[in-house]
Formats: sequence, structure tokens, C-alpha cells
Amino acid sequence: MLSDIKSTAQTTPPDKPVSLPLECRNIAGFNDQLCFIRTESIFGPYDDVVFYRINSTGQVIFLGSESNAVTTFGGLEFSEAGKYMWLSWAEEGHPHFEFYLTRDFLDNGTHARVLEVIGDYYFGQFVKFSDEGIVTYSLSDDFTECCAQTNNNLGFTNNASTNDKQYLKTINLDNK
Repeated sequence: MLSDIKSTAQTTPPDKPVSLPLECRNIAGFNDQLCFIRTESIFGPYDDVVFYRINSTGQVIFLGSESNAVTTFGGLEFSEAGKYMWLSWAEEGHPHFEFYLTRDFLDNGTHARVLEVIGDYYFGQFVKFSDEGIVTYSLSDDFTECCAQTNNNLGFTNNASTNDKQYLKTINLDNK
């Protein structure tokens, strides 16, 4: 009988605390916070990320977890008034961004519907991320050197400090 077995294992308290710090973000337009815990593996370049929601009463609600074999978690961000959000992941230094309706992610966690994924190899930086669903981002200098001549459907602005063209891509999340 299992209850008759006596354990001979010696137990000691861990050398380091076992709780990981919970990183939380306030969301404009919501009383909730979106929080996550990230673990960085010593065996390879990947993160396990666990998501939580803390509601207005302080209740912590588990939203799910992501375990990615070769990616690291880059963070999350919200549009101006919190209607949309993105999660960022990077593979070998190249980021990709998953876009969600914030309310859907708070209600359904990692099972929320992904509206769009930006995984542009030449991603530079976000220029606009609005509650109207407009996402505009620039393309890196590498893109300008290799591919700008063959892409006539891109917008561009002149960089004020260098007077160089800055190529832009725009998507509309409201159409998804």
C-alpha cells in the first residue's frame, strides 16, 4: 500500500526563490492589467511565457501559455486607447508580431483569434498603431538597398535627419 511507503529523500529549500516576477501592463480604456511571466531556457534560445489577467478586483486569471522551440518573447504593446494589442516574438533576431483585439485576448487568452501577423524580414519600426486598426511600419535600410526598386506599391516619407527615403507598409486590422 502506498501509504506505508516512507520517503527517504532529503529535502532542502531552494537556493533561489522559485517565484518568477510577474510583469504587468496597464491598458488604456480597461480596468484590467495584462501580465506575463517569461522563463529563459539555459538550453537554447527560447522562452516559455505564461499570461495572466488581473481584473479590477485584483483577481488573477490564467490566460494560457506559449512555449516556442526557437523563439524568444519580445513583449507586448497596445494601441492608443487599448482596442488592439500585439505580442512580439523573435527568431534568430528577426521579429514577428501577432495582432489581437485586446478584449478578445483578455477573455480568451492564448486561444484568442490572431487578426494579423507581421513577420517582414525587413521590419524597421512601428510608425503608427491606432485604435482605428491602422498599423504602419517602416522597412529597414537593408530593404532599401536590395528591394525598393522592385516594390512600387509601398508608401514612403523622407527621413528628416538624413533626407533618405523611408519605405512604409500599412495594414488595416479592421478589415480582418
